Amino acid sequence: MASFQVVILAYNRPKSLRLLLDDLKRQLPEGSAVQIWDDHSPNNRESRAFAEAEGWSWTRATTNHGKRRFWKWVSRCYAAQQEFSPNLWVLLPDDVRLCENFFSRCLEYWAAAPQDKVSLNLLRDEARLT
Repeated sequence: MASFQVVILAYNRPKSLRLLLDDLKRQLPEGSAVQIWDDHSPNNRESRAFAEAEGWSWTRATTNHGKRRFWKWVSRCYAAQQEFSPNLWVLLPDDVRLCENFFSRCLEYWAAAPQDKVSLNLLRDEARLT
């Protein structure tokens, strides 16, 4: 299976972040990388220790950006991605869970796209279905 670069934007949801990290540990294809970009959460020590034990990158902001300056944090995250060149990127918030076979399903959707360079929204928000 192909390798992925997974980027997670996190802020102060330690329980949901930990569930997502557990999902990634179970499903992440070999050779893939994970980065967590934490916007200065006060309570993510356990998740950080778990991620670092897996060899995943953790970047923590020196101060919280909040809603008004969140774009600056995201811009810093995106700028850091320039040094990586995987073909397959996944950007996730810290409060989602992965469905079964998430990465193989991603590959199926990308393979069906009419162009080589494509961005897909792979998240399904159950609350908005109605």
